[in-house]
Amino acid sequence: MRIPKHTTGEIQPWDVFGFRPYKQLHRKISDSIVLNDEEFPLRMRNNIIILQSLCYSTVKSPRFRAMFKMGWFKAGYTTTHPSKFLTPVQYCFPTVIETCSKENCENFFFIRCSWCSNFFCFPHFF
Repeated sequence: MRIPKHTTGEIQPWDVFGFRPYKQLHRKISDSIVLNDEEFPLRMRNNIIILQSLCYSTVKSPRFRAMFKMGWFKAGYTTTHPSKFLTPVQYCFPTVIETCSKENCENFFFIRCSWCSNFFCFPHFF
């Protein structure tokens, strides 16, 4: 069976709802690195791989299962509407000010971990 041309955005669950939240997370982390003047050159090949790996690891957390069920629902493969959820950007970048969860670290947090819910500064997250 073949997927007709120009229809993947309508019938592929990750194209319907999945890639946008992933790209938003990647953009938010990249922008935060630039705005905070972190020593992490985004154009280096190894750093690009690290950033993609961290984004993928973040979104595959069980916390976001309902979000990816939305892609299946919007594509018409399921009839059950998923429960309410937060996108990775909404969850990982809350509007609170916290310090890093690592012991003896006084830095402000950079991101909240989607797996353990702890807040981490840039060096401890990467």
